[in-house]
Amino acid sequence: MTTRADVIKILDKFFSRHKPLDIECEKPEISRLTNGVLKNLTYLDYLIEQTIEKDIKSIQKSLLNILRCAMFELVFDQTPEYAIVNSYVEISKKVSQKSSGFINAVLKKFLRNKDKISLPEKEVNPLKYLSIKYSHPMWMIQRWINFYGYEKTEEICAYNNKNSGLNIRVNTLKITIPDFKKILEQNNIEYEQNPYLEVCFKIRHHGHIPEILGYKEGYFTVQGVASCLPAKVLSPEMRSKVLDVCAAPGGKSLHLSSIMANTGAITAVDLTEKKLEKLKENISRLGATNITPLCADATSYEYAHLYDYILVDAPCSNTGILSKKADIRWTRKEKDIKSISKIQYEILNNSAQYLNAGGYLVYSTCSIEPEENLEVTNKFLYNNPDFELCPFTLDEKNNGFVQILPSYLDMEGFFIAKFRKKK
Repeated sequence: MTTRADVIKILDKFFSRHKPLDIECEKPEISRLTNGVLKNLTYLDYLIEQTIEKDIKSIQKSLLNILRCAMFELVFDQTPEYAIVNSYVEISKKVSQKSSGFINAVLKKFLRNKDKISLPEKEVNPLKYLSIKYSHPMWMIQRWINFYGYEKTEEICAYNNKNSGLNIRVNTLKITIPDFKKILEQNNIEYEQNPYLEVCFKIRHHGHIPEILGYKEGYFTVQGVASCLPAKVLSPEMRSKVLDVCAAPGGKSLHLSSIMANTGAITAVDLTEKKLEKLKENISRLGATNITPLCADATSYEYAHLYDYILVDAPCSNTGILSKKADIRWTRKEKDIKSISKIQYEILNNSAQYLNAGGYLVYSTCSIEPEENLEVTNKFLYNNPDFELCPFTLDEKNNGFVQILPSYLDMEGFFIAKFRKKK
C-alpha cells in the first residue's frame, strides 16, 4: 500500500510540474512501478479511455494516476487482480468515498472487457499504432520514421520500453575483472559480461543499488555500455593531460581515470557546484586521485593550459536513453532540439581551442537526433579546418563518427565523433 501511494505522489508531482524525475535513489519497487507507468503512459491512457468511453481529461489528476498505476499492474504484473483492485480502491478513499466507487467500477469494468480492447490498426494509422503501443510522443516517432524508417523506429521504441537490467562498469583502479567475477559468483549474483567491453557487466539484482556487494567499496559504478564508449574511443595514454567537459556525475571521467591507471591529470568540468558534488562523491568512492573538478561554463571558459585529449560529452535531448529515463519522453519538446544543438556547438567549439596540436577530441551525446550529432560535427569541421575526423573501430571501422541507435548490440542510443588536431 505504501509503495503504491508513494508512486502516485511522485506521478502527481511530475504531471503538475513536468520536470525531469530523479528516482534512481528510490526503493527498487517504487522505481520499477513509476518507470513502468511512464514507459506505458499512452497505452494505459488508451485502455482507460476505452473502458470509460470518454476523454480522460474529465478525470481528476490524482484519480487518473491511481487508474494508471492500477492498469499497469493489471496488465503487466502477476499480482492477483483482486489484490490490485482492492489496494487502489483503498488508496482512492483518501481522495473521497465517492472516488473509491469510481475507481472500483472502472477497474472491474476493465477486467470484464479487457479482451475486447484492441489497438488501432497498424495498416490504417501506423503512426498512431506505434505511439499507443509503445507510448512515445507522436512528434518523436514521426522524426525517427523520417530519419530511420518505420521498422527501425519500432525496434527503438520496443527497446526503450523493456527492462534492460542493471548495467555497471568494473572499476579496475580497485579490483581486477577476474576478482570481480569471483565476488559475483561466490554471492550467486547472475551476470553477463559485455563481449565488446570487458569492464561492462549486466547484473541481476534485488535491492537498493548502494546495498549491492562491492558498491560501497568502489568496485563498480552504474554505467551503460554505450556511455562507456566515448572514453574507450578517446583512449588517452598514461600520464597525459585530459579535459572532460560536462563531466558530472562523473562516469566518463572515472572511466578515463581507470584507462590511465590513475596517472596524468584529468580536469572534470561542469556548470554548477551542485552537479560537481555527485562527481566528488564518486571520485572518493572509486579512488580516482588524478581527477580535479572545475566549476565553469564550458561555452566560454578560458582554460589555463592546453590538453592532450579532450572529451566533450555534451548536454543533449537524451532521446537515446529513454529506456533509462522514461520521463524524458514526456518533458522533451521538439523545439528543444534546435536550442540544445546551439549550446552543444558552442561547448565543442570553445573546448577545442585548448587541444594540443596532434591531440584527440571526442564529441559525444546520448541523442539520436541528427541536428545534435552529425550536423554539429559538420559545422565544427567547416569552421575549424585544422581539425579532421579520425577513424576508429568499435565492432567495425568507421569514418570517424558513429550513430548508435537504441537496441543495437543491446545498447542505448549514442553518437560519437573523434577528431584529431592537425600538426
